Amino acid sequence: GLDNIDVAECTARGIPVTNVPDYCLTEVAEHTLALLMALGRKIGFYHGETKAGRYQLQAGPELRRLAGQTLGIVGLGAIGRTVADKARALGLRVLATTRTPRPHPGVTSCSLDEVLVASDYVSLHAPLTSETRGLIGARELALMKPTAYLINTSRGPMVDAEALAAAVQNEQIAGAAIDVFDQEPPPPSHPFFALDKIILTPH
Repeated sequence: GLDNIDVAECTARGIPVTNVPDYCLTEVAEHTLALLMALGRKIGFYHGETKAGRYQLQAGPELRRLAGQTLGIVGLGAIGRTVADKARALGLRVLATTRTPRPHPGVTSCSLDEVLVASDYVSLHAPLTSETRGLIGARELALMKPTAYLINTSRGPMVDAEALAAAVQNEQIAGAAIDVFDQEPPPPSHPFFALDKIILTPH
């Protein structure tokens, strides 16, 4: 992504700015699916319980088979397509919404609202632009199922952090996995830190 670079200033100074289109595609896709499986299989919860000496499967939240559930992808660029292919191999149904219509095998194109309403997992893979900043706020989270999860391995500012924390705390959605933040590293006072149902990783 180029969101951390002042491209206009670079252009004015005659400095070319480029990116590497296939950089970390597989790594981000794998991390996304690792977070999805950690959420779906309640890995964090059972890890803590087992290490605390509480060895009881029934003590945790209900587990559902991943195969047959629906993954909604927001942004079907190179990373989004890689996630889609790997998710389909796991038996997930894949929906996607993208700025530029882009058919992809086994992926059903939908509007953002349709993706939010229908998905068991919503994963963000769009670039940070003026249009995507704050893309997921209180209105969008209210459209999601109470059993659904949000995954963000894209850019922190795409999600309204306060709205997401409130949605998880109020059990409006089941939880989230967040790899990116508005400020990196996030301050200890960040609202996600107080919520066990949000998995956090350090970008």
